[in-house]
Amino acid sequence: MRIGRMHPCANFIRCQGNDYQISMDQVLAFRDQQMQQDPSASGLPPAAIQWFWTEQLPQLLRQPHYRRQAEAHLNSLKLKSEDLGEMIERVAGQLLNDQAETDQQISQLQAVLEASHA
Repeated sequence: MRIGRMHPCANFIRCQGNDYQISMDQVLAFRDQQMQQDPSASGLPPAAIQWFWTEQLPQLLRQPHYRRQAEAHLNSLKLKSEDLGEMIERVAGQLLNDQAETDQQISQLQAVLEASHA
């Protein structure tokens, strides 16, 4: 029996033993193809990532074990996106306030400079 491991292309999927081996074999095959074309290539081959999203993941999601993991990850991503949106609004809101204060100071200083020049 093989030990389950995280998918080589998607660390949100814990593969069962045989599925991990299939995944790793495919990633290594794509790596070998990539190395023939570009010996200095590094990282996951783009073809492996494409294969995962278009072929393997849809097949894996037919199994409840993998579907639950993908749904849980999707929920985590949604929460992260909401948190990031709130952070952006807070930071952007503060920056807009800072800009308005700066513009007010510019207006005041320009008015005083123009009045004193006359």
